[in-house]
Amino acid sequence: MEAGLAKRILEGDIRAASRLMRDIDDRIPSAMDALKELYPKTGKAYIVGITG
Repeated sequence: MEAGLAKRILEGDIRAASRLMRDIDDRIPSAMDALKELYPKTGKAYIVGITG
């Protein structure tokens, strides 16, 4: 995963968010690093799981 993905997501880059979702789905280990960086900034957001 490219460096700064979480930063780009926080700046509103929708493609970066899409890439992170794909990397999570593909179980790329480095995707967890981006999630760990983003999680403290979620406030009171809910986690929703979508399968299918």
